[in-house]
Amino acid sequence: MVLPKAGVVEVDDEKLAMEDIIDAGPGGDFLRRRHTLIHCRESLRPDLFVPDVLDNWIAAGRKDLFTRAHELYEELRKDLEPLSLPDDVKRDMDSVVQSADKHLIA
Repeated sequence: MVLPKAGVVEVDDEKLAMEDIIDAGPGGDFLRRRHTLIHCRESLRPDLFVPDVLDNWIAAGRKDLFTRAHELYEELRKDLEPLSLPDDVKRDMDSVVQSADKHLIA
């Protein structure tokens, strides 16, 4: 099986699975659908996971998953900047949070 490169998502009628989406309906789930079983491993191949025999991986002195994930997080975090939201969106979000707080405290 040839997997797409990271960031590239192939889209066609089979991948879209419109019939399954319509059949599941609002609030439905796709986990038990044949289409999901067939395609669930095609797109997700995280770079953090090493497809190698454990003994070879350890002998090569590679870092564990937590360490690799933390290093990737730190690398990505360097380039992160807060989203700039319009003032009206910020006000709406604050309003939603205040309303939720009132219901939680009551």
